[in-house]
Amino acid sequence: MSHLTKRRLPIGKWKKYQLLYQDRILKHHLPATAKYHSAQLSDWLHHFSCVVIKPDTGEGGVHVVKVCTFRNHWLIHNGRTVWSVHASPSAYRHLPRFTRDQICIIQQYIPLVTLHNCPVDIRVIVQRSEHENFEVTGTFYKVAPQGTFVTNVKQGGTIGPIGPYLLQFTRGNTMREISLEKKVANLSLRIATTLQQSSTNTVYGIDLGLDASGHIWIIEVNTKPSLLILDEIDHEMYLRASRLRAWNQAKLLTLQEQDAT
Repeated sequence: MSHLTKRRLPIGKWKKYQLLYQDRILKHHLPATAKYHSAQLSDWLHHFSCVVIKPDTGEGGVHVVKVCTFRNHWLIHNGRTVWSVHASPSAYRHLPRFTRDQICIIQQYIPLVTLHNCPVDIRVIVQRSEHENFEVTGTFYKVAPQGTFVTNVKQGGTIGPIGPYLLQFTRGNTMREISLEKKVANLSLRIATTLQQSSTNTVYGIDLGLDASGHIWIIEVNTKPSLLILDEIDHEMYLRASRLRAWNQAKLLTLQEQDAT
C-alpha cells in the first residue's frame, strides 16, 4: 500500500485490536476483546470471572471499570472505589454511566505482576527511523497507585526504568532479564510493523503487561504518546525520540508538498 492510500490509524481500540489480531504471532498476546453490549456481560463474567470495560476512544486512563464475580455478586471497581451488586440480568445498570453513553470494548482482565502489591505494565515507545524501519526509542514501567488497577500516569501512576524492574521480576537472573527485555522490544516492533501495513503513523506508545508465568500481553496501543515523560527516565533516550519526531514531521511536510504538485 502506497503512502498516498494510507491514512493515520484511528484511535479506536477496537479497530487496532482487529488489525493486530490478523497477525499470527500477535493474536496470542492479545486479551480476548469484543465490542461491549450489556447483554453479553454475564456470559463474559462466567467465562473469565473478571473483565474490563473501557471507551473505544478513551484516553488517559479515564473511564475504565473492572467487573469481577464473587459468589453471587459482581464486584465493580472504577479505579478508586469498589462496590458490590447482586448478580442478575439487570445488574449491568449499576455500572458507570459511560458504559451506556459511549461505545465501549470489553476485555478479559489480565492479572499483571505487581510491584509493592500494585499492578505494573510496560510502556514502549516505537518510532519510524531515518532508515524507514521502526526503532524502540524508549521504555519504562508504570505502577498503578495503591488500591487501583489503572497504571496511567495521569491517574496517579508512577514510572521507573524497565531494566531494574525486569531484573526484579526474573529474581536477579541477568540472562533471563536480557532475554525478556529483547522479547518486549521485538513484540513492540512487530506491532508497529503490522500496523504500518495500513497506516502512516510514525510513533506508537505500546503498553505491555506480564503475568506470573512471564507471558507478555498487549494491553493497549496509543497513537499519540507523550515523549516528554522519557526525559524523566533517561535524557539521551528523550533526545533520540525528539530527534526522530522532528525528522518524521519534516518528512511528512515534504511528502505533502510533493502530493500537492
